[in-house]
Amino acid sequence: MNNQLIVFLRKPVRGEVKTRLASGIGQDQALSVYKWLISITLDAAKKVNAEIHLFLDRTDKEFNVPDSFSIHVQDGSDLGERMMNSFKSLSGNGEKNTIIIGSDCPEMHEDILDEAYMKLSEKDLVVGPAVDGGFYLLGMKKAHTGLFDGIVWGGENVFDRLVSNARLLNLSFTVLGHRRDIDEASDFTLFKDQYEQYCLKEYNNVTQG
Repeated sequence: MNNQLIVFLRKPVRGEVKTRLASGIGQDQALSVYKWLISITLDAAKKVNAEIHLFLDRTDKEFNVPDSFSIHVQDGSDLGERMMNSFKSLSGNGEKNTIIIGSDCPEMHEDILDEAYMKLSEKDLVVGPAVDGGFYLLGMKKAHTGLFDGIVWGGENVFDRLVSNARLLNLSFTVLGHRRDIDEASDFTLFKDQYEQYCLKEYNNVTQG
């Protein structure tokens, strides 16, 4: 298999995930939203033709995932270092189309991943820009040192700086369509209906189980 998918996840702990969102909707609901986002992300991952590698923020896990998913621990002092190290840790598998995603995008779907792998086969990089100025997806065939230089993570210019670095490194790249992440309460309002449908489904599963 020539495709690898890296999924960055945090353990869903109240007060430790979606802190900006929690300031607007409360810690309990923010935790529930994060679990919903994880379910969307893993559902898309299960449907794509790729080796799945989950990179968690700690060694213990509380995710119901297939045995075929590989479990790793994130390593690094900031997001850029952790992502680059995850790419490097899988480089021993030979040159493959490797894509990394997080768990903030409620619009994540296997079709997006399939498109990204197709385009990555023709370019050095593929990037999915987020509406807030970051990115929800990044793919490359090998780890390119310097790609994350000077990026202020969480800022509005993450995508722009990434593209600028790619050009400085003479890397070819293609850009996917913009998608939304859920970071603030204003982001959540756009997807509240879908979230409530998820909650209803989970409730029915519990009461009927």
